[in-house]
Amino acid sequence: MIFLGVEATSNSSSYVIIKDQKIIFQDYMDLKITHSETIMVRIQQALDLVKISPNHLNAVFVSIGPGSFMGVRVSLATAKGICLALKIPLVAFNTLDILAANVYGSNNDILCVKDAFLQEAYIQVYNPNLEVVHPVSCVPYQSIKAMFPNNYLCSGDTFLLPNDQRFKKSLQHQNLVTGAGMYSLFLLKKIPLQFDEISIINLEPLYIRKKNMLFIND
Repeated sequence: MIFLGVEATSNSSSYVIIKDQKIIFQDYMDLKITHSETIMVRIQQALDLVKISPNHLNAVFVSIGPGSFMGVRVSLATAKGICLALKIPLVAFNTLDILAANVYGSNNDILCVKDAFLQEAYIQVYNPNLEVVHPVSCVPYQSIKAMFPNNYLCSGDTFLLPNDQRFKKSLQHQNLVTGAGMYSLFLLKKIPLQFDEISIINLEPLYIRKKNMLFIND
Protein backbone atom coordinates (compact mmCIF):
# COMPACT_ATOMS: atom_id res chain seq x y z
CA MET A 1 0.00 0.00 0.00
CA ILE A 2 1.24 3.47 -0.90
CA PHE A 3 -0.17 6.61 0.74
CA LEU A 4 0.34 10.32 0.13
CA GLY A 5 -0.21 12.80 2.97
CA VAL A 6 -0.85 16.51 2.38
CA GLU A 7 -0.82 19.06 5.23
CA ALA A 8 -1.01 22.78 4.43
CA THR A 9 -3.42 24.35 6.90
CA SER A 10 -1.19 27.26 7.94
CA ASN A 11 2.03 29.00 6.87
CA SER A 12 3.77 25.65 7.28
CA SER A 13 3.23 22.61 5.10
CA SER A 14 4.26 18.97 5.17
CA TYR A 15 4.09 16.14 2.66
CA VAL A 16 4.65 12.45 3.33
CA ILE A 17 4.79 9.24 1.33
CA ILE A 18 4.27 5.87 3.00
CA LYS A 19 5.04 2.59 1.27
CA ASP A 20 4.43 -0.83 2.81
CA GLN A 21 3.88 0.67 6.29
CA LYS A 22 7.13 2.62 6.17
CA ILE A 23 7.56 6.37 5.88
CA ILE A 24 9.91 6.70 2.92
CA PHE A 25 9.61 10.46 2.43
CA GLN A 26 8.60 13.46 4.51
CA ASP A 27 9.30 17.15 4.19
CA TYR A 28 8.32 20.19 6.26
CA MET A 29 8.52 23.83 5.32
CA ASP A 30 7.53 27.00 7.17
CA LEU A 31 8.19 29.82 4.73
CA LYS A 32 5.99 32.63 3.48
CA ILE A 33 5.40 31.03 0.09
CA THR A 34 1.87 30.67 -1.23
CA HIS A 35 0.72 27.04 -1.08
CA SER A 36 -1.09 27.35 -4.40
CA GLU A 37 2.30 28.03 -6.03
CA THR A 38 4.08 25.05 -4.51
CA ILE A 39 1.67 22.26 -3.60
CA MET A 40 1.60 20.32 -6.90
CA VAL A 41 5.29 20.97 -7.53
CA ARG A 42 6.29 19.57 -4.14
CA ILE A 43 3.99 16.55 -4.45
CA GLN A 44 5.42 15.73 -7.89
CA GLN A 45 8.99 16.24 -6.65
CA ALA A 46 8.36 13.88 -3.73
CA LEU A 47 6.91 11.19 -6.01
CA ASP A 48 9.76 11.59 -8.48
CA LEU A 49 12.36 11.34 -5.73
CA VAL A 50 11.03 8.00 -4.47
CA LYS A 51 10.27 6.84 -8.03
CA ILE A 52 6.54 6.33 -7.50
CA SER A 53 3.91 7.13 -10.11
CA PRO A 54 0.71 8.83 -8.93
CA ASN A 55 -1.16 5.88 -10.45
CA HIS A 56 0.36 3.65 -7.77
CA LEU A 57 -1.18 5.60 -4.87
CA ASN A 58 -3.76 3.69 -2.80
CA ALA A 59 -5.07 6.60 -0.71
CA VAL A 60 -4.47 10.24 0.18
CA PHE A 61 -4.47 11.78 3.67
CA VAL A 62 -5.29 15.46 4.14
CA SER A 63 -5.79 17.81 7.07
CA ILE A 64 -8.93 19.93 6.79
CA GLY A 65 -8.46 22.48 9.57
CA PRO A 66 -9.00 24.38 11.63
CA GLY A 67 -6.49 26.70 10.07
CA SER A 68 -5.85 29.21 7.34
CA PHE A 69 -8.84 29.66 5.04
CA MET A 70 -6.77 29.60 1.85
CA GLY A 71 -4.35 26.91 3.01
CA VAL A 72 -7.15 24.51 3.92
CA ARG A 73 -9.00 25.15 0.65
CA VAL A 74 -5.92 24.65 -1.51
CA SER A 75 -4.80 21.43 0.17
CA LEU A 76 -8.30 19.91 0.27
CA ALA A 77 -9.02 20.80 -3.35
CA THR A 78 -5.71 19.23 -4.41
CA ALA A 79 -6.34 16.04 -2.41
CA LYS A 80 -9.87 15.77 -3.79
CA GLY A 81 -8.62 16.17 -7.34
CA ILE A 82 -6.04 13.41 -6.95
CA CYS A 83 -8.49 10.99 -5.33
CA LEU A 84 -11.31 11.58 -7.80
CA ALA A 85 -8.97 11.24 -10.77
CA LEU A 86 -7.43 8.00 -9.47
CA LYS A 87 -10.62 6.71 -7.79
CA ILE A 88 -8.85 6.12 -4.47
CA PRO A 89 -9.93 6.85 -0.86
CA LEU A 90 -9.46 10.23 0.78
CA VAL A 91 -8.94 10.29 4.57
CA ALA A 92 -9.48 13.66 6.29
CA PHE A 93 -8.01 14.71 9.65
CA ASN A 94 -8.66 17.47 12.17
CA THR A 95 -5.44 19.49 12.45
CA LEU A 96 -5.62 19.50 16.25
CA ASP A 97 -5.98 15.70 16.30
CA ILE A 98 -2.64 15.51 14.50
CA LEU A 99 -1.05 17.67 17.20
CA ALA A 100 -2.56 15.48 19.92
CA ALA A 101 -1.07 12.38 18.30
CA ASN A 102 2.38 13.99 18.64
CA VAL A 103 2.22 13.53 22.42
CA TYR A 104 0.14 10.34 22.62
CA GLY A 105 1.20 7.94 25.37
CA SER A 106 1.95 10.54 28.01
CA ASN A 107 -0.91 9.59 30.41
CA ASN A 108 -1.79 13.29 30.62
CA ASP A 109 -4.77 15.24 29.41
CA ILE A 110 -3.72 17.02 26.22
CA LEU A 111 -4.44 20.62 25.28
CA CYS A 112 -3.83 21.41 21.61
CA VAL A 113 -3.69 25.02 20.48
CA LYS A 114 -3.29 26.61 17.06
CA ASP A 115 -3.01 30.32 16.42
CA ALA A 116 -6.15 31.71 14.74
CA PHE A 117 -4.73 35.24 14.80
CA LEU A 118 -6.95 38.26 15.57
CA GLN A 119 -6.05 37.59 19.24
CA GLU A 120 -7.76 34.18 19.12
CA ALA A 121 -6.71 30.53 19.16
CA TYR A 122 -8.22 27.24 18.07
CA ILE A 123 -8.19 24.80 20.99
CA GLN A 124 -9.27 21.24 21.69
CA VAL A 125 -8.73 19.03 24.76
CA TYR A 126 -8.22 15.25 24.83
CA ASN A 127 -7.84 12.58 27.46
CA PRO A 128 -4.74 10.34 27.34
CA ASN A 129 -6.54 7.99 24.91
CA LEU A 130 -7.02 10.87 22.44
CA GLU A 131 -10.75 11.01 23.12
CA VAL A 132 -12.10 14.55 22.86
CA VAL A 133 -13.21 15.99 26.21
CA HIS A 134 -13.56 19.62 25.04
CA PRO A 135 -14.57 20.07 21.39
CA VAL A 136 -12.70 22.34 19.05
CA SER A 137 -13.48 26.01 19.51
CA CYS A 138 -12.03 29.43 18.82
CA VAL A 139 -11.32 31.46 21.96
CA PRO A 140 -9.53 34.69 22.89
CA TYR A 141 -5.90 34.25 23.94
CA GLN A 142 -6.52 35.72 27.38
CA SER A 143 -9.38 33.33 28.21
CA ILE A 144 -7.42 30.09 27.87
CA LYS A 145 -6.01 30.12 31.40
CA ALA A 146 -9.42 30.60 33.00
CA MET A 147 -11.12 28.02 30.77
CA PHE A 148 -8.75 25.17 31.60
CA PRO A 149 -8.00 24.84 35.32
CA ASN A 150 -6.44 21.36 35.25
CA ASN A 151 -2.96 20.12 34.33
CA TYR A 152 -2.26 19.53 30.64
CA LEU A 153 0.44 18.47 28.27
CA CYS A 154 0.25 21.06 25.50
CA SER A 155 1.06 20.76 21.81
CA GLY A 156 0.92 23.23 18.93
CA ASP A 157 1.38 26.98 19.18
CA THR A 158 2.26 26.73 22.85
CA PHE A 159 3.81 30.21 22.87
CA LEU A 160 0.21 31.44 23.17
CA LEU A 161 -0.18 29.73 26.54
CA PRO A 162 0.66 31.43 29.84
CA ASN A 163 3.80 30.41 31.70
CA ASP A 164 1.91 28.35 34.25
CA GLN A 165 2.94 25.02 35.74
CA ARG A 166 -0.46 23.62 34.76
CA PHE A 167 0.53 23.91 31.10
CA LYS A 168 3.44 21.61 30.36
CA LYS A 169 4.63 22.57 26.90
CA SER A 170 5.77 19.83 24.54
CA LEU A 171 9.15 19.71 22.82
CA GLN A 172 9.66 21.78 19.70
CA HIS A 173 9.30 18.93 17.21
CA GLN A 174 6.06 17.84 18.88
CA ASN A 175 4.46 21.15 17.96
CA LEU A 176 4.64 20.53 14.21
CA VAL A 177 1.64 19.46 12.16
CA THR A 178 3.12 16.87 9.80
CA GLY A 179 2.09 14.35 7.21
CA ALA A 180 3.62 11.60 9.33
CA GLY A 181 1.25 12.58 12.15
CA MET A 182 -1.71 11.79 9.90
CA TYR A 183 -0.33 8.34 9.19
CA SER A 184 0.11 7.70 12.91
CA LEU A 185 -3.53 8.66 13.52
CA PHE A 186 -4.64 6.44 10.64
CA LEU A 187 -2.98 3.45 12.29
CA LEU A 188 -4.03 4.35 15.83
CA LYS A 189 -7.69 4.90 14.92
CA LYS A 190 -7.76 1.90 12.56
CA ILE A 191 -9.51 4.00 9.93
CA PRO A 192 -11.00 1.89 7.10
CA LEU A 193 -10.19 2.74 3.50
CA GLN A 194 -13.05 3.05 1.05
CA PHE A 195 -13.47 5.08 -2.12
CA ASP A 196 -16.69 7.06 -1.92
CA GLU A 197 -16.98 9.62 -4.70
CA ILE A 198 -19.97 11.46 -3.19
CA SER A 199 -18.30 11.76 0.23
CA ILE A 200 -15.15 13.14 -1.36
CA ILE A 201 -17.08 15.71 -3.38
CA ASN A 202 -19.07 16.80 -0.31
CA LEU A 203 -16.11 16.94 2.08
CA GLU A 204 -15.66 20.47 3.42
CA PRO A 205 -12.98 22.26 5.44
CA LEU A 206 -13.41 22.38 9.19
CA TYR A 207 -14.34 26.02 9.70
CA ILE A 208 -14.75 27.09 13.32
CA ARG A 209 -15.60 30.73 12.78
CA LYS A 210 -17.17 32.72 9.98
CA LYS A 211 -15.37 32.74 6.65
CA ASN A 212 -14.75 36.46 6.72
CA MET A 213 -13.03 36.11 10.10
CA LEU A 214 -10.63 33.34 9.13
CA PHE A 215 -7.00 34.32 8.89
CA ILE A 216 -5.45 34.43 5.45
CA ASN A 217 -1.66 34.16 5.60
CA ASP A 218 -0.89 32.04 2.59
